[in-house]
Amino acid sequence: SYGTKDALEDKIPEIEKISRFASLQNLIIEAKDLKIRENILACDREYFDLFPVKFISGEADMIDNDGCAFVSQKLANSIDTEEIVGTKLMVADQEYVIAGVISDFLNIR
Repeated sequence: SYGTKDALEDKIPEIEKISRFASLQNLIIEAKDLKIRENILACDREYFDLFPVKFISGEADMIDNDGCAFVSQKLANSIDTEEIVGTKLMVADQEYVIAGVISDFLNIR
């Protein structure tokens, strides 16, 4: 989880790589005319080094920019827009800008 990373790194120096992430369930996402309930994974840059994620557009380093989000290919296809990158999302009353699209987790290979 998000708070565990620093504690583990301090107590177990042998850890070579660690990531912060949180799974948020059943949140309302709004983009353009779409309003949908989805599960969200909030993570840091290191997540992409530890887990196989295929980027359809954008790059992992973009996650370090505040207010940026990646969306799954499935969600991107649901949003009615010609250019998904740069589209604004509202999630739990916070605004994000789509920085890229990743392959759906079940189709990562």
